[in-house]
Amino acid sequence: MEFVTIAGIKVPVLPHSPKYPVFPSALVETDSVKSTLQKILYPMLEGIPVLLVGDAGVGKNALIYYINAKRKQPTLRFSFNEDTLPEDLIGSYRILLDGKGFTWSNGPLTNALGEGLSFVADEMNLCAPNIIKRFSSVYESNYLDLLEGSGERISGKTGFWFIGTQNPSEGFEGRKPLPFDITKHFAVVYVDPYTPDEMFYILKNLYPDLSEETLKKIIRISIESESRIKSGEIGKGDLEKYHFNLRTLQKYCNRLKLFGLDDKSVALREAMYLFQEPFRKKEDRLLQKALIESEFGGQLNFTPTKGYVQGSTIFWNDKEIKTFDEKKTIGILSSYPTPEPILKFLDQILTAVQARENILIEYREDQDPGEILPLITNKNKV
Repeated sequence: MEFVTIAGIKVPVLPHSPKYPVFPSALVETDSVKSTLQKILYPMLEGIPVLLVGDAGVGKNALIYYINAKRKQPTLRFSFNEDTLPEDLIGSYRILLDGKGFTWSNGPLTNALGEGLSFVADEMNLCAPNIIKRFSSVYESNYLDLLEGSGERISGKTGFWFIGTQNPSEGFEGRKPLPFDITKHFAVVYVDPYTPDEMFYILKNLYPDLSEETLKKIIRISIESESRIKSGEIGKGDLEKYHFNLRTLQKYCNRLKLFGLDDKSVALREAMYLFQEPFRKKEDRLLQKALIESEFGGQLNFTPTKGYVQGSTIFWNDKEIKTFDEKKTIGILSSYPTPEPILKFLDQILTAVQARENILIEYREDQDPGEILPLITNKNKV
């Protein structure tokens, strides 16, 4: 049998179905990361489900992806929410495309059991406990009865591993700790936030070309911003609750790699986009602006937006994005009113598009996102 060493522990590499990909993962093994990995690996090797508890962005899922990348094990991940139902995980009957009958379709948990994969129940504590107890046999005894379908029993194939994650209730809307009658079946591992020194060490290893001064500045901005959110100094009443952590810092570093490692204006602009722009209240934005400018020692002067389309490519300030239909893109841009606030908004959107980031657009009830979405989607064939 093949083995791989993770955090000083020998872990077997098990065969798996090629139907499911193994996601690549890069993780810097600091002393605290090694300690956490060991706390996860020991129960994993004994076949015990693991529950990871920690703030958003501390790397709970990253730890699992890292372990499974090293041992070549596919990971199926399902994000729980208040509306999660048993059939979302187990499966259900679906109508055939021709409308002439129904067919059973497995859910991700059933597939993970049957194929011997890792299953991550992300943010389990967002879901009602009675929903979780429907599949309690999985984390208690490693099997699932398909009561909604054929009634057959699916036993966990060799390699199956159940992992849950839980964010704390403080600072996260809708979260309550899982009850003890559920957690008693898990090895509970607390994942602590990274210290500033660890953040710097990790980022310097992942982004060796970034200057140490820039990394230290953005780490201080991130820590102070998160502190202000937790104390209620900023972010009250916003539609979305924001949290700043290593995930945000990596996003910032990736953008600097794309748009200018040594350009101070890019460093300042992207800091504003990530640590000021999410807030809606003027006073919050002014506080964040002062924090960022004090770290970078200057004010950000936004240059007028320059954009044009040529050779099926959108050239937008320092961004270059392929478009599937040059004429249609030119038509959309020329027909849509683009005052400076809209141009600035589009710059942020196109920044995220080129950086391959997820995008969340917030709007009030009296606003119509349908007016702006075609401008974003049509020119990128999204």
